[in-house]
Amino acid sequence: MDVSPDIVMEILSPSNTSREMENRLRDYKQAGAYQCWLFSTGAETAEVLDLTGEEPRSIALFSRQEVLTSNLLPGFELLLSEIFN
Repeated sequence: MDVSPDIVMEILSPSNTSREMENRLRDYKQAGAYQCWLFSTGAETAEVLDLTGEEPRSIALFSRQEVLTSNLLPGFELLLSEIFN
């Protein structure tokens, strides 16, 4: 039985190109993921992308002082300052 993830998480590297990220997001969508969380250690942000449409769409951008939440995980909260230490 194949099971696809609802959410994928990616930690961005300075060497990531926009083309590379477009390909990865397309692959995640094809695998059945609904969202991708992109963590930028340089900017200390997390962006939540919706993968259910034709193109990935940014639905939230959280800064270091904020709490990441997702409609796919009701009740889940991640204080970003806890991971960007």
